[in-house]
Parts: sequence; C-alpha cells; structure tokens
Amino acid sequence: MSRDTRRIREGLATLAMAVALTLSAGQAKAAGITTLASFSGPNGAEPYAGLTDVGGTLYGATESGGTGGDGTLFSWSASNGLSTLVSFNGGGPVARLTDVGGTLYGTAGGGLGYGTIFSYSPGNGLQTLANFDYTNGSSPRSALIDVNGTLYGTTYYGGANSDGTLFSYASGTLTTLVNFDNTNGGGPEGRLVAVNGVLYGTTYYGGAAGHGTLFSWSASSGFQTLVNFDYPIGAYPVGGLLDVGGTLYGTTYYGGANSDGTLFSWSANDGLQTVVAFDGANGGEPEGGLLAVNGTLYGTTYGGGADAQGTLFSWSSSNGLQTLASFDGTNGSGPRSALTDVGGTLYGTTYGGGANNIGTIFSYTPAGQSVPEPGSLPLLLAGLGGLGALYLRRRLHLS
Repeated sequence: MSRDTRRIREGLATLAMAVALTLSAGQAKAAGITTLASFSGPNGAEPYAGLTDVGGTLYGATESGGTGGDGTLFSWSASNGLSTLVSFNGGGPVARLTDVGGTLYGTAGGGLGYGTIFSYSPGNGLQTLANFDYTNGSSPRSALIDVNGTLYGTTYYGGANSDGTLFSYASGTLTTLVNFDNTNGGGPEGRLVAVNGVLYGTTYYGGAAGHGTLFSWSASSGFQTLVNFDYPIGAYPVGGLLDVGGTLYGTTYYGGANSDGTLFSWSANDGLQTVVAFDGANGGEPEGGLLAVNGTLYGTTYGGGADAQGTLFSWSSSNGLQTLASFDGTNGSGPRSALTDVGGTLYGTTYGGGANNIGTIFSYTPAGQSVPEPGSLPLLLAGLGGLGALYLRRRLHLS
C-alpha cells in the first residue's frame, strides 16, 4: 500500500469519526434541555434578562449576586464557560443587552437610584451614559432597541405622572418622548419593536380596563393607543412584541380563558386575536417574549408544565402549540427571558433552579436540528483538511 493511499484512508477514517460524533452530538442535544451553567451567587444570581450573541459568545446579566449583591454582566461560550465581567452597584439589569457594532447597551438600576443607560465593550469596559432622575423616568426594565443610531426604550416608573416613560438616547442626550398617565397605559416593561419607522410597545397596566395597552409612537404621528387589554382576552402584557411579516405577536402574563395568560397577535387589518390560552398544564404566566425561527414562534412560560416550574414551547399556524420541555428545578425554574437562536440551537436563562437554585443558562435544540458539538468541529475540519492537502499534493505531483 502506498503512503498516499494509506493517508487517504486515514483521512477518510478521521472524517467518518467526525461525522459520527457530529450526528451523535446533535441527537444528544435534541433530547431536551441542557444546563450549561448554574449561577452560584458570587458569579451572579437570578438572571432576568435574556442572552445576546456576539460572534459566538453569549452575553447576559443577572438581577442580583456578584461582589456587592447588585447583579452582574457575564459572558458564556463553549470554550471559556461562564465569566463574570462586571459587578453592578445599585441594582442589576433585568433586560436583554443590545449589540450595536460590537458594543453592548443596556439599562440598570444604579446611578442616582432611578436607573442608568450603560455601554460595555471588552476594550472600554462599563461606561455610564445617562442617569434617570425620576422626572425623566425611573426603573427601566425593557431592552433598548437601535433605530438608525438612536436607542429607544421605556421606564416602568417615573415621568410626569409616575406611570413610566418612553425615551430616546442619542449623542449623549436622553429625551423623554411620552409620559404615560395610566389612562393611556402604565408601567411599560416589554421590549419595543420598530416597523417601518413606527415604534410599537405594550404597557403592563392601565388603559380602559386597567390590564395594559398596546400602543404606537412615531415622530410624525405621535402616540396612539391601539388596544386596551381586558381579562378575557388577556391581561398584563409583559414580554414585549415581535414583528412577523407585519403582524405583531406577544404574550400576556394573566387572563385568557384559563387565567394562565395568552399568546396573541395584532395587525391593523385583523385587530387583536387570542392565538393560545395557556391552561397551566401546557404552561402558564408567559413573561419572556417570543422568538421566530423559520416561521415557528418559540417562547417560555414562568410557571405551569409537568412540574409547575415553567415550560419551553413552540407555536406555528400549522402545528399549533407544542410543549417542548418542562423545567423541573434541577434544570432550572421560572424562565423570565426570551430565547436566543444561534445556528439552530436555542439558548436562554432561568430565574431560579439549577445547582444552587438561583438560576441557570441552558440550551435546547428543536427536533430535526443537528448542531455539532464544539469538540467535533476541529476533528471534522481536520479530516476535510487532510484530504484536501493530499488531493492538492497529488495534483502538483502529476502536473
């Protein structure tokens, strides 16, 4: 047997092993929830916020824990595990971080005691950009969104009527755009969404029935109340909105036919539609917002499910509601954040549960997805690279 023939066979064997490991890894992950990290207190506790993917590293925040007990900003990757980057003073973030060109932006509860807007990057560390002072808002709980270089968000309290604000931040200037007054909603907490230059959002309470509103705002049209939630159709929308082809989707924490919350849709043509009424068994109290992947919506519920500690679910117009996994305490409990999709695998956090009962980072691969384990990728590339090198050498030798 020639040396090149032997190397080709060895390369094929390496490639076959890598493919086998890749497929087995995907099958193992598809079985259910995988706990990637359990918070311990010093490295953070009770992650309320979801995760943000920046170049393969996930970033997030905890509401408490860290050196002073006021929350942390952390990163996680398969190669480096969980790393604490910042310990906050005065209250940790409860909203997902927003990536703008490699710099993360978020809100926290420190500063003057009413909250801050901050930025973080590995090169510059943590920078406080603006302080809320109650008159311009207090207690920001929603994630920031970037629209053409301007950041938009809401505060849960404060403002002229103490019912929260809608604000913008650009070039060092914090501007109050709307003061909520309870009649037009109060306590905005869910993430905003921008559609064709118009911002849409929800308030947790207030409106005609006192159970929250769905609103719009634009520089040209100002503020509009579009929906007043009432208990039968859903109450207390908290998870923010998701735009799917011009239809907005969201969840309510309570209300609906079973009082366990709803998944709803809204469009200008069809108005508000209750898509799912949770019933406890299939989940209850959805809080974290929704994620769309290839036409399917994914989300979590804070409660309900087989162990009454929350669920991970999917919904599509063709398959309806599917309970994909139930949290049981050991793998986490009470997820309060939206999921993040990275290459077909869903990542998220739980507020409680795990090894220390103060939260976890987890992953879930939907059925039919097969995602290589990080350890199998180098082996796969080595097999392909070895065969490629042998092919090139043979071509050069023959030419």
